[in-house]
Amino acid sequence: MENRFQFEEVEGLRVGLYPNRVNGACTLYRIGDFLVDTGPPNQWRRVRKFISEKDVSTLVLTHHHEDHAGNARRIHDVTSAKVLSHESGLDYYRNGFEIQLYRRLTWGTPYWGLEPQSITGDLNLQSGLLLRPIHTPGHSDDMTCFHEPNRGWLFTGDAYVSAQPKFLRCAENPILEIESLKALSKLDFQTVFCAHRGILRDGKRDIQRKLDYLQGMRQRVGDLAEKGLSQKEVTRRILGRESLLSYFSLFDFSKRNFIRAFWPQEVDR
Repeated sequence: MENRFQFEEVEGLRVGLYPNRVNGACTLYRIGDFLVDTGPPNQWRRVRKFISEKDVSTLVLTHHHEDHAGNARRIHDVTSAKVLSHESGLDYYRNGFEIQLYRRLTWGTPYWGLEPQSITGDLNLQSGLLLRPIHTPGHSDDMTCFHEPNRGWLFTGDAYVSAQPKFLRCAENPILEIESLKALSKLDFQTVFCAHRGILRDGKRDIQRKLDYLQGMRQRVGDLAEKGLSQKEVTRRILGRESLLSYFSLFDFSKRNFIRAFWPQEVDR
């Protein structure tokens, strides 16, 4: 699947094997000679065509996951673009990381051995715009959003995706994500460029909706745990039964992970 779109100076290319699923395709964004993210490695043919249309001087990465950074090495090799990442993600690009089977089947396997530079401050674009990095851990430790304050844009990578997520990867930390969303909600922006949802015209509201949802879920989990319900009972009451995707991922991506992450430490599991 391929989908091209444009909003003001921002061009988007959405690519993926499963166009009808939010998590089945991913968008890379281009502002002038800057790219935000790269698309997954199994979509390299389409991504290469997209980047061949204009010069690419700089590639900024929201985080290291293969659907967002899986073509970083190839783009660098083809364009010699400078690659920028949050410092906590540098080792992932140099040495790679474990990718479960369900993720490899969806996105492919990246080439690593890349040496990005650490993002140290605002990034100035040729057009006079800028990208201000906002470290927003939770989805991953290196998750970084990019804010353009003059236009009210926010590039969110996977910091948003859904206002009411029901599944969580084992490695995600929704408690940190709540703090990151609080920080984002204080910024001056309106338009969100989400890697999986595309352009959200009322993005400020959507970020707040997700923050409210996660805070509400955390409170509900705590209340039900205090009443003596088990994690399995709480999962079904709040989120319902697991789906086939949970089983296919061997529960790396599952509803139970949400409940475990919010489970009060003082309550027996």
